[in-house]
Amino acid sequence: MEETLQPLRPYDPMDTLKQFLDHDRHVLRFYCYWDDRDEMFGDVRYMTLHYYLSDDTIEVSALRSAVPFFIGLDSLCEGPPHSPSLDPRRP
Repeated sequence: MEETLQPLRPYDPMDTLKQFLDHDRHVLRFYCYWDDRDEMFGDVRYMTLHYYLSDDTIEVSALRSAVPFFIGLDSLCEGPPHSPSLDPRRP
């Protein structure tokens, strides 16, 4: 019973201010594509992905036309979402 109350991963506090000050204006840029040709009207969509090291967010922009358009900005989670069926402590 006692081991079921323990977290799967111990809490590790993270200093977000230090991360922001260390990595302010540091961005990783990736050129990527999404191949959707298996669908009826699908095609290959070229995109640019920016990963901001200061706050662990990503930005995706499509490069379809002469003017790229913004798709979204979101933060990344630290791991896969928790699934009760994959919990090793549950029978």
